[in-house]
Amino acid sequence: MKLTPALLLVSALVSCSKPGVPPGEDTAARPGATARGAAASSGHGPADAPSATQVWTKVSSAAGPLAPQIQAEVRKARALKLKPITYGGAVWCGPCQAIKKYRGDSRMVDALRGTYVIELDIDDFKADELVPLYPKLAAVPVFMAIGDDGKATGPKIDGGAWGDNIPANMAPPLKAFFAKL
Repeated sequence: MKLTPALLLVSALVSCSKPGVPPGEDTAARPGATARGAAASSGHGPADAPSATQVWTKVSSAAGPLAPQIQAEVRKARALKLKPITYGGAVWCGPCQAIKKYRGDSRMVDALRGTYVIELDIDDFKADELVPLYPKLAAVPVFMAIGDDGKATGPKIDGGAWGDNIPANMAPPLKAFFAKL
């Protein structure tokens, strides 16, 4: 099945129809959370320096085509002996905003332990870039296991795996998902 931008939007809206946390809080500076442009949880080192157990970075269409960016981040993850994961979200998605808001929570930090999360905004890239890498992308937020080529390997978990978008609900299924990879 070919995913069109409209189909992606409809699918994402279905996933994001649950009550969410209002946007407005970025957790890049919270303990245990990292992002491109923010220092690691230690507060020292370069912008992309990993925390002791995880990295959260973001790719952008402004930096060029998606596939080479994902492949470069996968190489970084492998060098750090962390599991490369892509996280697909959107700025208009309430559950996606909850993940960003709470990813510094101790339960979420524990759930994300051992991962190298590569965030991408599904609205930032064209469908012809997304579909070859993630052919079964049907909802956001979604975490997907990826191979060295930057393509989804099959295992994924989306916002339908938990109820309300709070750490007590999000962290356990995320932790179980990442543990299986």
